[in-house]
Amino acid sequence: KRSHLQDLVAPRDARAMKHVLSEWDPIGCIVNVEANGPAMYGSSLKAIPTVFLHASDTDESDCAHPRSFLVCHDARSVVNLAARHFLELGFVHFAFIGYSSPWRWSMARAELFKTAVSGQAKSFKSFTFNPLHAAPLAKHKEFLRWLEALPKPCAILLANDALASLLYPACGQAKLSIPNDISVIGVDDDERFCANLMPPLSSIRIDTEKAGWLAAEMLNHQIDIPGLKPYSRAYSAICLVPRQSTKRPATVLPPTVAKLKERISRLACGSSANDILKGFGQCRKTLEQQFQNATGMSLHDAIREARLRHAKTLLAQPNLPLSKIPMMCGYKSRTTFIGEFQRQFGMSMREYRNQILTCKRQMPTPH
Repeated sequence: KRSHLQDLVAPRDARAMKHVLSEWDPIGCIVNVEANGPAMYGSSLKAIPTVFLHASDTDESDCAHPRSFLVCHDARSVVNLAARHFLELGFVHFAFIGYSSPWRWSMARAELFKTAVSGQAKSFKSFTFNPLHAAPLAKHKEFLRWLEALPKPCAILLANDALASLLYPACGQAKLSIPNDISVIGVDDDERFCANLMPPLSSIRIDTEKAGWLAAEMLNHQIDIPGLKPYSRAYSAICLVPRQSTKRPATVLPPTVAKLKERISRLACGSSANDILKGFGQCRKTLEQQFQNATGMSLHDAIREARLRHAKTLLAQPNLPLSKIPMMCGYKSRTTFIGEFQRQFGMSMREYRNQILTCKRQMPTPH
């Protein structure tokens, strides 16, 4: 069959949408909820097979009518990658910059990010813009005051990469350094922003290719099977692409703590805590207290994190059997390792390995 695909900038109200559809007379539509904000099309699309792409997986009201065919972004997979990276860097102050109501996908990311860091956060702030305003910088002075009042250093998650074009100039005007004062992660891994900003923007890569395929497949099902019961499919984040916007300067640690941290990094996978602490000439309790005060984490947690970091390195080796990894990371119990890995990274070893391999396949080839 011959087909024609038309890419339209959707009108903002039901009347204009009805006029466009009457002229075009499509056999099916894919509506980009994320780009066009809420779908305020009333009954315009009810008689046409329609898929709502980039819908929020936390709120169906993004769509023109309930019980729709949805391709949802997994907001949790996005914020968990950002939260994990910031927490590994030792941040305790967090913020979110996004879009105001009714952009529910942005609001969902804000709430989930707040939840993801709540166990370690000493503060959490948020600021929102309305992208429909002709001049989003109308709130520029308010935004500057908000930035200046943030506890420093602060880790900021942006609803998407485009917001960096507002944040970076504001940081320059407020004399705030990225990444020393403000550490920033965007979403989408959009080269137009990430590579051309200074410093380059760390960002979360989302599986938009899968989203497109899911939407096309779902629309085809609707066209082929009239009366098909609505259902939803989800796509998730692939990986965090780290750049200079999240590079933190090294913290100056007391000599004993610095030496202990180095030994943990080097020996954690082959030694017990008692072995690591040998030769310091101080009792274990004193060393553990010094370490806790200087790093903000217990000795046990530092050893566990070092082992799990090594696990991530091993999982990047596709031919290494998964069954060997727990022992190579210093775990006598495979069950214990599996549980701790799942809690730390929110996925199984196999899922993490698949994610790494997918990310590597999609990395641009250098020219």
